[in-house]
Amino acid sequence: MSLAVKPKRKARARSSPGLILRLAVTAGLLGFLALKIEWRELGRLLLQADGWLLASVACLAPLTVLGLAWRLQYLLRKATGGGLRLPFAATWRVTWGGQFFNSCLPGATGGDVYKIYELCRLFPQAGAAGAAAVVADRFFALLALVGLAGVSLAVVPLPWGRLLGGGGSGGGGLIVPAGIVWGIMVGSILLAAGGVTAARSPECRTRIVRLLTGTAQAVRQALRYFQGGSITWIGLGLAVVVHSFNFWLVFLLTRALGIGLAFFQVVALMPVLLLAVLLPVTINGHGLREVLMIGAFTWLQVGVGTGVGDSAIGPRECAVALSLIMVACDLVCALPGGVLFFLHRRNRGATAQKGGDAGNHF
Repeated sequence: MSLAVKPKRKARARSSPGLILRLAVTAGLLGFLALKIEWRELGRLLLQADGWLLASVACLAPLTVLGLAWRLQYLLRKATGGGLRLPFAATWRVTWGGQFFNSCLPGATGGDVYKIYELCRLFPQAGAAGAAAVVADRFFALLALVGLAGVSLAVVPLPWGRLLGGGGSGGGGLIVPAGIVWGIMVGSILLAAGGVTAARSPECRTRIVRLLTGTAQAVRQALRYFQGGSITWIGLGLAVVVHSFNFWLVFLLTRALGIGLAFFQVVALMPVLLLAVLLPVTINGHGLREVLMIGAFTWLQVGVGTGVGDSAIGPRECAVALSLIMVACDLVCALPGGVLFFLHRRNRGATAQKGGDAGNHF
């Protein structure tokens, strides 16, 4: 019994340093922000937010999940071997569950892992095709984001390097978190080098070979979506539509807080921020997102004017308030996906106990 547990414990021990390092940099960035923020001003900004507009955004946010489900279902139907036919309700459930795991688990790939697992369960004979559709779905989202980021840098050329390096207006304080981020990236490289040493065991090498083989097969099948034609352009178009809708929701959040950002400025900021928080240096981008937003808001001189007798609220508090509201909306939107996941899991368990086939239960 103890022999069966040891490999799992060793695997956890090998994977824990990276997570601990990301937790450390997240805590360092959040601690830095806590010392720089005027908490009274931040609370005042949040309390004076337009509640009706915030509620409207919370109600509109699930439409994003519908867009993501629509895109995934389209890619599944174009999969190799005649396509994978999955009812839209099931695709929607799997997509919403993926959003739940993306929001609640450290890292940005938990949702993709869950979706691949579910598709392999639903289509045991075509698991590679389902995994390829999920990989292609992620690639389309990243390509659209990179394209939008390039356009945004041309429209609003924010000097991101100067902001992090302390050369921007009021951005000198950002050199500390920039150093933390670079430190974590160097630490990650060192941890990876240590992982190479740990991978010399035969068991670990076998697992790595299987993982790389499966990944290569999924990526090879996913690349067929990018050979041009209607599949490629429709996939990219759907990704751009979903991103644009998200940016519009963020713009509504700025209106709710009274932050004076124009829509084109929001569209210019969001792609760069989303790409930055995908870096594996923090837990789901917490801390890094706020630091980048503070730098951008300071450069753009964003603030909130208040009534007579009250001082204006500065860019730091505006950036942190917007980030908090964005994270809260993401969680509110993702929680129903978790509810659907647990309900579906319970129903599958009940079906299995009654002697039914729970393997292909949609």
